[in-house]
Amino acid sequence: QRNSLTDASLSANRILLMEFVEDKGNGGSNPLMAMANGFSKDRTSWQAQFRAQEMSGPRPPMARDLQEREMMERFLHEQRGGGGSFADPRSMPPEAFNQFIHQSMSGRPMSNEMLNEFRNFNLTPTQEQQLRERSRNFAGHFGEMGEQRHQAFLHQMNLNVPSHSHSVDGQQPWIQQFNSEVQRDQGDFHNAWNRVQHRPPPPLSQQWSGAFVEEQKIANQGANALRNEFLQEEGMKEGMGKEWAKQLDAEEEAMWEQKWAEQQNAPGNWAQQFNDEVDEEELMKHYQQVWEQAQARNDPNHYIFDPSNPYLNDPEAFSKGVQLFDEGHLPEAIKALEAAVQQDTSNVVAWTKLGQAQAENDKDEFAINALSEAVARNPSHLEALVSLAVSHTNEFHLEKTVRTLFQWVQNNPAYKHIAPQNPFVPMDEHGNLTIMEKILIDCAKSQREIDPDVHVALGLIYNLSFEYDKAITCFKAALTVRADDYALWNKLGATTANSSYGKDKTPEAIDAYFRALEKKPTYTRARANLGISFMSAQDYVESAKCFLGAIAINDSPHLWDSLRTVFSMMERPDLVEKCRQGNVELFRNDFNF
Repeated sequence: QRNSLTDASLSANRILLMEFVEDKGNGGSNPLMAMANGFSKDRTSWQAQFRAQEMSGPRPPMARDLQEREMMERFLHEQRGGGGSFADPRSMPPEAFNQFIHQSMSGRPMSNEMLNEFRNFNLTPTQEQQLRERSRNFAGHFGEMGEQRHQAFLHQMNLNVPSHSHSVDGQQPWIQQFNSEVQRDQGDFHNAWNRVQHRPPPPLSQQWSGAFVEEQKIANQGANALRNEFLQEEGMKEGMGKEWAKQLDAEEEAMWEQKWAEQQNAPGNWAQQFNDEVDEEELMKHYQQVWEQAQARNDPNHYIFDPSNPYLNDPEAFSKGVQLFDEGHLPEAIKALEAAVQQDTSNVVAWTKLGQAQAENDKDEFAINALSEAVARNPSHLEALVSLAVSHTNEFHLEKTVRTLFQWVQNNPAYKHIAPQNPFVPMDEHGNLTIMEKILIDCAKSQREIDPDVHVALGLIYNLSFEYDKAITCFKAALTVRADDYALWNKLGATTANSSYGKDKTPEAIDAYFRALEKKPTYTRARANLGISFMSAQDYVESAKCFLGAIAINDSPHLWDSLRTVFSMMERPDLVEKCRQGNVELFRNDFNF
């Protein structure tokens, strides 16, 4: 099958080979090189056909292939006269030489009959030299193997074996003549090269060199004179240019100063608008908040304190902080609790309450820092661990939530026997969520009655895996035992609002937030979430009341941002403008809150 393809490819080159040794004499390309180019182009086509046939399985030779092979063999037989040899290489048919040269160049062995026939040709030295040159050119089309194939061809033809007689070991006289001519040409070339290499440079005292040097001196003198004249003129221009540049700079500076003054004095310029629209004090508060949050994120295990805390020297700082926290005055409660932990850094309860206050103030980054301090001082403090897991969930820290809940299971006397050793897989957050889910389900099954902490932990896991319906079920189960937990009611409302049926279940979310506010009216996080639900329901008036009520309890920048958003949706730019003053009492005539 492969021979059929080869013959088909070779037969396509018949029209390219009209003569073997001599050129056409009309300035056209070498016939042998044209045949080589054609063969190179056919090689890609042949490979493509071969690959297609390898994939489709064997097939019988095409009728055209068989017909061309029969024609070639019949022609060769007729030319040989039943076994004779060719009389002259120029009469060798294209099929015979094409097959011959391809076999020799490709490295395949040739039949002795074909080899002897070619060796018996009586070529002139000129024809033999052309043969060697065309063989090398033909070999160049075979890439890196070309030189090896060229040498193999010369060896088969006895073209590279020197001869010193008329006929030695079957060699023809033209081989000896060709080698002699090559050696003579090589000797002439080397002699000429040596003469060039060792020829001394001509002396400068020669007549033409002296004349050239003299002319060059004259030309240099003229060039130097011209250069001096040019530099003198440029010096004058440079002085004038400096004066002109100074004058231009002064004029441009005066022009821009005048334009700047006109712009500053013009009504409605951008700088004045910026100063009128932006409250600098409010902007600085916002920058300070962003900076503190960035610091908390960069150093999650170190709490940042306010050095100007008025409660630092108050011995009742902790008790005041707890009272302020219960009343919902979170900024003041946070200051008092910060002073308490600075007074006694080992007070785990104070650290825990500080973290819970930061969480209710919607600053989970600071809550995580404070609760981490509590856990670092008491790794088995279960309330701190659950609160820390809640804040990690709010920040969508999957891996940290899982690790914190697992630590809670390990340190809980009721479930530590259930916790396996090193159950988690590194770098697999979602897989670890599933593992933690199974551990918590085993904890729930081990108890005859509902443990609300286990169900809260399961609700956190399902929130992170976006299985909100399961989370809602867990929170409702926990509320059957802990119905007065305002934070748990808030979790139920937020999970309901985030579910896939959030818009349809907006009334249920609003009801859960109201339940939380019934338990703690000063719970500003529930008021803010309630305002978001009213905004989603496009009840902007009620949404504004919720945010205004939250600000009245806890004046926080993010609550003002939400209020401005509501007023923008109401298309009330006058109310947006009021927000710039930062005084919630200015809205008493507009809303009943």
